Amino acid sequence: MSTSSSDHPAVDVALTTLVSVVNDVAEPLDGPGVTLTVPGLLITGKIIPNWYWSQDAGERHRAAYIEAGGKLTEDGHSPWSKYFDRISTAMTTRRDEQKAAMDAAVDLADRYRKHIATSDDPSFIHLRDARIWAGATTVPSGEGTFWRGRLSDVVGWVFGELG
Repeated sequence: MSTSSSDHPAVDVALTTLVSVVNDVAEPLDGPGVTLTVPGLLITGKIIPNWYWSQDAGERHRAAYIEAGGKLTEDGHSPWSKYFDRISTAMTTRRDEQKAAMDAAVDLADRYRKHIATSDDPSFIHLRDARIWAGATTVPSGEGTFWRGRLSDVVGWVFGELG
């Protein structure tokens, strides 16, 4: 993996921009399918907004908890779903604050606007229906799962998913 001059891992600008665009949407959506190369693995799935990753993970946990016979709290949460809801709220709030900062900076010089715009570049990518390939083995073998990974660990990527 290459490093930048400040000893931080280099991150692909195109992939970071793609993730930023997907993260900025206000409605749940499946972004483009991608296959990522990380050391020793291929990971394939659809890019989804960061807040949707945690929201959907909380909903899945709540459903699995009920199916296993668990009782929800008075506010409708399973033991972990409240945690995921808080993450989703924090990510949504951060996105909205970044948009407000950009709107407020409309009259600033371009160099300041660029600094504000890049101050919230994503550090993680979130996939839905993700499958992890290690050699000839794929995990999970059936329906994919949610996956969250550090963008600085991605050493290569292509559009499209492995079958």
